[in-house]
Amino acid sequence: MNKIDVKRGQLTRNMLFPIIAGFLIIAVGVMILPRLFNGSDEPFAKGSTVKQVVRSDRDTTVGDSAKTGWQLEIPAHAVEQDLSLTMNVLSESDSEQYQTNAFEWIGTPVEITAGDGDGVFLDRSVRVTLEIPESLRTTKENADDYLAAYFNGADWDYLFPDHTKISDGFITFETDHFSLFSAVKPTEAEKIKLYTKKMAVQTWEDEERETVFSAQVMETFNEAFEKMGISDETVKGKLLRSVAKEYDFGTILVSTERGDVADFGVKCGELAANALIQHLKMEDALMENITGKGAAVATGLVKGALQLKDGNYTDATKELASAFIGYFPVGRAYQSTVEIIDASIASWKDYELDEAYKNYIKDAGDGASSVSNDDWALMCSTQMRGYLIRLQDEAKNNYCAVNGISRSELDSDPILSSRIASQTETNLRKTFEKRLASGKAVQVKEAEYGKIIEGFKRDLLLERGTFGFDFDMDIESRLRTLFAARKNILDLFGGEMPVLNSGDSAEANLNEAIAKWISLGPKNRGDFFAWLEEKGYKSQKTLSDGDQFAWVFVESKTNDWQAKLDAQNKKTEGSWRLDIAAGSGSATFVHTYTGSGSGDVWMKPGISQSGQVTWTAPSKTIIHPDEEFSIDLIVSHLYNDHSNQSGGWTGLAQVFLIDETGEQKGGAGYLSDRDGETSFTSSSSNNYQTFSSTVYGTIGAGAPGDRMAIRVAASPGVVGVQTYYIYEWKATS
Repeated sequence: MNKIDVKRGQLTRNMLFPIIAGFLIIAVGVMILPRLFNGSDEPFAKGSTVKQVVRSDRDTTVGDSAKTGWQLEIPAHAVEQDLSLTMNVLSESDSEQYQTNAFEWIGTPVEITAGDGDGVFLDRSVRVTLEIPESLRTTKENADDYLAAYFNGADWDYLFPDHTKISDGFITFETDHFSLFSAVKPTEAEKIKLYTKKMAVQTWEDEERETVFSAQVMETFNEAFEKMGISDETVKGKLLRSVAKEYDFGTILVSTERGDVADFGVKCGELAANALIQHLKMEDALMENITGKGAAVATGLVKGALQLKDGNYTDATKELASAFIGYFPVGRAYQSTVEIIDASIASWKDYELDEAYKNYIKDAGDGASSVSNDDWALMCSTQMRGYLIRLQDEAKNNYCAVNGISRSELDSDPILSSRIASQTETNLRKTFEKRLASGKAVQVKEAEYGKIIEGFKRDLLLERGTFGFDFDMDIESRLRTLFAARKNILDLFGGEMPVLNSGDSAEANLNEAIAKWISLGPKNRGDFFAWLEEKGYKSQKTLSDGDQFAWVFVESKTNDWQAKLDAQNKKTEGSWRLDIAAGSGSATFVHTYTGSGSGDVWMKPGISQSGQVTWTAPSKTIIHPDEEFSIDLIVSHLYNDHSNQSGGWTGLAQVFLIDETGEQKGGAGYLSDRDGETSFTSSSSNNYQTFSSTVYGTIGAGAPGDRMAIRVAASPGVVGVQTYYIYEWKATS
């Protein structure tokens, strides 16, 4: 039977997830089942049942992977009261209705029911271990062939098991709920589809974190670069963007989670050195500007640049990293990173959270940007209960690590412990709200990522143990690294990988460069740029014929919205207050009523409403005359304390020429979507509809020295946040 047909016990997704521990299907190999049932083949052919009591106050193990090939480990306090588990081995005929062409089962399904069947909510994760039959075992190189899957009532969803156990003959995973589980071997097409969905969400999450990282930590990098002697704003902007986009910047978050300040500083120095090496190697003018100061100015920057000019990449890295660390305010940067960790929920690889989000968007409904407070509270106490407890536990452990205290010390302070737990729940809700507002942007990524991943597979970039990937690095981490490296390399060439010879494939060239980038690693980044030079890629200007000019990105600026905000709040003091939080790619506006409420019954002090506008930087750092570029815009309503309140938030983008002072010259052209819309407003007049759109624009040729700006404006109707992406008309070859 190819099509899943569930006639008995059919569950919808909204019904399934809150009813935790209803029943569980696990794959147990055909070769294992006879051992489980005293050597008889009858359970596999006709089915069989085993029961066991689970005590709430102690650890319970059901089965024994060494003896029976199947094991379920339930920790103490995972359930609120004692209950019974029933394992029912499905017969061959009962198993047929769950067949699908998407994967092969690794073994035979088993149904587990818990309690009285009305549903049991788990407070702790349970660990499932399945022995892989000997005939189906694989090597560590092919560990990605096997996944776990669970049935959501209509279809199968996947989760990643502990890949390090697969080559030992076991599939092991943790779950915060019992459902229909199976160990499976998906088809290659099914794996590509899964990877595409996961990476679309993961890259969105990385971009969100990059925005926060840039806003909170880049100031300290900027300070160190200035003290090193780099004062040019254009150069600093390029360096800061390189640091934020470096895939290895995530390692400084790991150092922070461990509370390792020294390692944090070393990692920051490494990132800064790699950014300097990249731009010194790719831009001759910058190299000449720095080394031209002469040996008499023996700063670390000059020493490093001279070493790089002579081809001594290792020494250049050491000099540049050491020079940076000498000026870098490590303590302040470390504390800013702590704040990022405290506010982040970076767990989209965990299927429990992904499943919870699916329920969240169903509860939110079409066009909504959030769920009600009551629905949220219900989700936290039911389907997300176990997962939220785990997140809160991790947050407390992180707090202990970065603040140098023991967990027992934290637990002895109930006020602080409760505050961390509450903040974790709040951060989780904000993450869901942001994801919901970015739904279209994530879907756009899915549309293009499938072909990219197919290319990775074709060029062997997904293989375990290749190109410097450790065998124990899971597939999600490898994919994340590949996508980050791909983006960095494309940025070097204005978004398009060059073709050096007739008949070459730009995508194959790009994948070759990605492999080299990863295999050399962040500690040998200079060698990567040496490789580019050897291949003939040194810079964009060696790849074009004749002199070419284009609009080249030089810097971004933001208007002085804070002064206007202060003036506006002074004007409306005693009635309304507007708060704005803005970063490099987002602006959030909150209106709060501060009056006495005497006019209308619903006008209570403290009620508020908020909206958000997020956007991406222009799609190209080099824009040729009349070449189309784009910006993704999302305008959304976040919350409203009372239905009688009205208001709105608008996002739009324009392009125009500017003079030497930055003032607009001539008229401005609006960027528009494919339907011609130029302005997007989420307001009470359209039931606070969320707009997730891509707008496009072009600009003609300029003259040497001309500057133009692409302005993104976000406004709640009074004080707006405006970001200017400034380009200069320059020679690119």
